[in-house]
Amino acid sequence: MKPEESSKQQLLDWAQEIRAVCEQENDSPAAEMIDSAVSAFRADKFVISVMGLAKRGKSTLINALLGRSDDMLAPIDKLPATSCTTSFSCGKEFTAEAVFRDGSSVQIAPQEIRSYATEEENPENKKSVQLLRVVGPFDSRLNDVTLVDLPGVGSIHGHHDQIVHQFLPQSDAVILLTTARMPINEQELDMLKEVRGAEIDNLFVAVNKADTTDEDELAECVEHNRRQLNSIGVSVPAMRKISAKNAYEGKWSGSGVDELWADVEDFLRRERGKVAKRRFYARILEAASPVLEGLRARTFAAGKSAEELAATRTRLSKEKKNLEKSREMAEDRFESEWNAAVDDAESRLPQIERSVAGKIAAKISSSGIISVGGLEKSLPGFFNKTLESELLPVFGEMERRFRDLTEEFETRYPAVCTDAGGTPSIRTEFDTTVVKGAALGTALAGSGALASTVIGGLTTTAVSTAPAYTGILGAAFTFFGVNSTVTTASTVPAAIAAFAGPIGWTLAGLGGAAVAVSWGISKARKKNNLQDIMDDNVRRTFSALRTERIPQFRKLVKSLIKEYRLNLDRRIAAVEEALEDAERNAADPRIAKKDEVSFRRLQLLVEGTDDKE
Repeated sequence: MKPEESSKQQLLDWAQEIRAVCEQENDSPAAEMIDSAVSAFRADKFVISVMGLAKRGKSTLINALLGRSDDMLAPIDKLPATSCTTSFSCGKEFTAEAVFRDGSSVQIAPQEIRSYATEEENPENKKSVQLLRVVGPFDSRLNDVTLVDLPGVGSIHGHHDQIVHQFLPQSDAVILLTTARMPINEQELDMLKEVRGAEIDNLFVAVNKADTTDEDELAECVEHNRRQLNSIGVSVPAMRKISAKNAYEGKWSGSGVDELWADVEDFLRRERGKVAKRRFYARILEAASPVLEGLRARTFAAGKSAEELAATRTRLSKEKKNLEKSREMAEDRFESEWNAAVDDAESRLPQIERSVAGKIAAKISSSGIISVGGLEKSLPGFFNKTLESELLPVFGEMERRFRDLTEEFETRYPAVCTDAGGTPSIRTEFDTTVVKGAALGTALAGSGALASTVIGGLTTTAVSTAPAYTGILGAAFTFFGVNSTVTTASTVPAAIAAFAGPIGWTLAGLGGAAVAVSWGISKARKKNNLQDIMDDNVRRTFSALRTERIPQFRKLVKSLIKEYRLNLDRRIAAVEEALEDAERNAADPRIAKKDEVSFRRLQLLVEGTDDKE
């Protein structure tokens, strides 16, 4: 069974079977690690955003997907109803929270949402709401999803465009809603170009109000939309014709919404779930490997004489004494080369900062006085795009070096091994013949699985915990999560953890800088004011990179080393304990038989997935 090809439930069942063996072996730490991984995996949600021009029926579609028969949570009004971004997630009880631009938040009653979310009661977002986060017992289709209702793109309210430019890059899938009378326009195409720059190729287009539009008009709209998307190199699957109103009123059959949602879910299962599955897989294997090694050692010991077992234990004890120098050398080399990669990236930051500032100044100076309004709208996206284009080559190279160094470190790090006859030993120096003889827990060897657990678990916190800097980098992580330490699935830094996936996790969240830019320039009507604001944001962004992000990378290597140490110590302890148990129970064949059955069962569960890479 390959994790990427398995359903979420199949992986959870597999993990529970492994947990049962660990519990049977009275290994509480392993069982607790599996419980923690299962909880995190269950809680992992995809982010699906619904976007489009105002009055195309976005809120109506949201209400239908929520399973609501009223618009209390996603108001439908005569004016463009969505004044700020709102996220919806499943929970046992209804809760609502308003998160403000200054980082503060307040719990509100669901009945109060309208006063925060609509232009009628919160014109021009005077209350400075950054996000409304709503949790409730919604339709089961949202169990693994956070659904996001975005402000209308291109509406008369300029702040809508500024918000949309930030939230879309954090989405795992995007539903663009159009109608026959309001097909895709130039503003949306410009925005989609920015989104594609953030590597979001997960667009689904639907033509709404099909129930009140004749077939010719619908066909013309579909053709127009395809031409527009093709002009920027974007292709989409089936362009569904839907009636959000019919679905909202409970008339799902023939509304087309079920088919649209099935398209999105199929994409998420095939593409966006891979990283989460790899991370979960790695965590379960890391928890189970010492248990497997202990069972392997006890199975090896069955039938051995007391003298043979004593000799094996004596040899392991000597090897353990020689272990420290070997692993200290490997750790020092790993940390030194890792930090050299960080140093190289950091040394390039002053040059990149000057380049970014120069390109922004050139854009502002080339704009005429009468185009300040358009400049105000375009600067946040231009700022993000410039940051990405300048930083990604440098940080991408650093990521590649991290990956290569971690692979080499895992190969050369001391390990518990067995020979062809099943005799355990501690490998303290790199030896390809021993490696080929198989390290215990071969499902982990060379796959980067421990790195997956560590990097997947640590970089999310490392790069997103910036509570003191909510204006730039920290702001990016308050959108869809519970607090600033939660990121979305689309920004998963564990892409490097399985040594596959897109470059860019070291820069995750940097797009939050555009939000600060948007807020800062929203009232600036003169070019010189815009230049001052942009200069300040460039300085603050690069200061945050130097003082927050770079130090976290240095901490990360220490965390990696700590986890490798703990993992090796657990494996050695498991083998030592197993040999001691074998000596005590040498005269009881029932225990030996039980150990063999447990070993074969766990070996099948673990090594049955060993071909995932």
